[in-house]
Amino acid sequence: MFKWIYFKTDFKKLIREPMMAFLFIVPFLLPLIFKLLIIYLVPFISSITSFNILSYNAFILSFILIISPGILGMVIGFMLLDDKDSKIVQLMSITPVGRKGYVILRLTYVFVSTLLYTIYSYLIIDIYVIPIGTLLYLTVLLSIYGCLIGILLFLFASDKVKGLTYAKALNMMLIFAFADLLDVKWILVFSSLFPTYWITKIIIEPNNLLVLFFGGAVHLIWVGLCFLKLKRLS
Repeated sequence: MFKWIYFKTDFKKLIREPMMAFLFIVPFLLPLIFKLLIIYLVPFISSITSFNILSYNAFILSFILIISPGILGMVIGFMLLDDKDSKIVQLMSITPVGRKGYVILRLTYVFVSTLLYTIYSYLIIDIYVIPIGTLLYLTVLLSIYGCLIGILLFLFASDKVKGLTYAKALNMMLIFAFADLLDVKWILVFSSLFPTYWITKIIIEPNNLLVLFFGGAVHLIWVGLCFLKLKRLS
């Protein structure tokens, strides 16, 4: 009950801030925009050039799925930075929820929202087929990725100004999702250290158990390192 009260309070705070609320609904609008581009713009480009962008539909889907948790993680990350500036996070250490619990509670927004937005985006875009079991697994990994963006902002940015710089840097992880397009060994090895690489890899090879395993393992390693850092700050 105590945690539910905080959940409702945080949600009210989110919808009261126009920019935060707008960013929170952007993932709802993006799939619709991309769908319109696929329907109207892509055929036009294909008609005047020999390039067919839909031959890269796995990478297009990966981009659309990854960008949503990146935005949501950024929103919650900035909310946590606001709490850090106003000393709310420090005050939470004396409550039943605790400092670590409060951060986890905030990240719940990202996790649940990404679960919903991922399924929504996949159904709206409808350009690539993923087995239902793999899709659910991918949805969980994307939700974890969104939480990682939020907690990394909280851990390493001291204020919202620096948070903007960190947010840009963190969302640059998106480029690793396209590493397979280059097919350069050292780039592939380096990219495999980042969660976004495995999102695309799982989309391309949804039935490869090794890919599924390593994708999950990389996400969990990042989570473990983040919570180890959070524990040291508590």
